[in-house]
Amino acid sequence: MKTPPARALFFGFACLLLGAAAVGAGGAMAAGTEVETKAKANPDVGAKAYEAAEALKAAEALVKARAESLGAEDAETLRARLLVAQALSAQGRTAEGDAMIHELLPLMTKVLGAEAPETLRCLSGDLSARSRKGANAEMEKEYRRLIAVMVRVLGPQDMDTLKTRRRLAGTLLDLGRPVDAEREGRRVLDILNRTVGENDLAFLDCQADIVQALSAQGRKEAAETLCAGVVDKGVRLFGADSPPTLRWRGMLCGLRFEQGKLPVAEDLLRGLVRDMTQVHGAEHAETLRFQEDLCLVLAAEGKYGEAEKGYRSLIPLKERVLGAGHAETLTSRRDLAQVLSAMGAKEAAVKEYRALLAANEQAFGAEDARTLRICFNLASTLWELQRDAEALPYAQRALEGRTKALGKDHEDTQAAQRLVEGLSRAKEKM
Repeated sequence: MKTPPARALFFGFACLLLGAAAVGAGGAMAAGTEVETKAKANPDVGAKAYEAAEALKAAEALVKARAESLGAEDAETLRARLLVAQALSAQGRTAEGDAMIHELLPLMTKVLGAEAPETLRCLSGDLSARSRKGANAEMEKEYRRLIAVMVRVLGPQDMDTLKTRRRLAGTLLDLGRPVDAEREGRRVLDILNRTVGENDLAFLDCQADIVQALSAQGRKEAAETLCAGVVDKGVRLFGADSPPTLRWRGMLCGLRFEQGKLPVAEDLLRGLVRDMTQVHGAEHAETLRFQEDLCLVLAAEGKYGEAEKGYRSLIPLKERVLGAGHAETLTSRRDLAQVLSAMGAKEAAVKEYRALLAANEQAFGAEDARTLRICFNLASTLWELQRDAEALPYAQRALEGRTKALGKDHEDTQAAQRLVEGLSRAKEKM
């Protein structure tokens, strides 16, 4: 089950702690009271989709009022625009929220200063957005530099400082350093235990970070035990259908799937998809991801007919919400092709792989690992259909691309090498 750390743990942008500063006379002052209260509602605790929509509507109204009375680049207007970014993320419109944060960062730096608390929070959000596109060693350095400034300006126990340290832990996890990620997570957890207590949302989310680090170390049982405790406490404190509890329930499903507990994972996921749909709506990004996970579990159980049906209803939703060329949409199409092949519908799988190859080339490029995987899968399926001459060029392309990108000793390269050798031998016998 695909459960990237960014999905389960490092969600959205921090709830902004705006002061009740006066925003001018007349209508602008009114916008700074009731409207601001709605805009600042914490979407991580507010359980219903309409609440996030209300927060977004209120935040947009606040931006308009402040821009009209104070100007588009006034500090209070910029703070209100950050509320819009937060509300967008709460609705699952992460890409839009990320883009707004990235656009606001230079304005915040110019208007408020590089070390203003709001600018530091904005920079932390921007780093988080960039890490979702792929972590690297330079990003770790940026996080550490930012944390040093936040400790000096905001203090070591400030919640935004601690949130940024959690994001650093997520980057360490993405860089393949789960032991370092666990160590950083436990340091943050210790501070949270002393400052806000073990029943606070931030404490439980930090425990969830550690769950991911344990899982990445192969310590699945320890991760499952800790995650089950987080879920139980989340149900008791926030309710089974609150957004944070839903996230933790999703993590628990993933852990049980990874341990081969497929019937249990299926039952949990069916309930999770139902609750996510009720809370966030059928087209929310997280609802779509859990629907994807359910399809994966069904396929792993050999329930290919149900998995195919699930993918065929899921893919049009993803195309509408995310776009036809979005990475997650193309991943679902690839998984559908694999299900078709597994259930014996080889010709249908070949047709899907051919269309998918063109889409991947357009979205990612001819040498991207995802494109090369489609080449490999297409070649393998054609070989199973005894269409060796058609299969060989795709296999050779996968081998050449993987050798260049991964080296000849990588397991994926070796798998492509074996495929090419098998097809070449079959061709010689023709």
